[in-house]
Amino acid sequence: MGDKRNYTDEHVKSLQGSVRIEHTLAKMGAKQLRDLFESEPYVNTFGAYNGQQAVQHVKAGLKAIYVSGWQVAASANSNNEVYPDQSLYSVDSVPNAVKNINNAFRRQDQIQVQEGREVFIMLQSLPMQKPVSVAR
Repeated sequence: MGDKRNYTDEHVKSLQGSVRIEHTLAKMGAKQLRDLFESEPYVNTFGAYNGQQAVQHVKAGLKAIYVSGWQVAASANSNNEVYPDQSLYSVDSVPNAVKNINNAFRRQDQIQVQEGREVFIMLQSLPMQKPVSVAR
């Protein structure tokens, strides 16, 4: 039962090279979501249809954004089709929906910084890139 791997963790790490890829938005969002789960009994949120709606949700006080597989199936998929909620849409549909939301957050942050205002909706002293939860 199970496969035997003929290599060690150290061997794999030695093949990685010296350049480390950082996924800043994912790292920030994951940390914020973990912090929320540790500090709050629950986290209220709504499903955001697109980036503009996500920005409005954050401005209204939501602490996290939810990306629904149903919403992606219904209208936010890469094929521009309407599908039942059965994950029939293209595999890049959910990542593209999340990218749209993160781009809207980044743009809102740029606008507010250029206007000399606070960084977009601060949360516990972190720049506001709300954690995005995805359901498929």
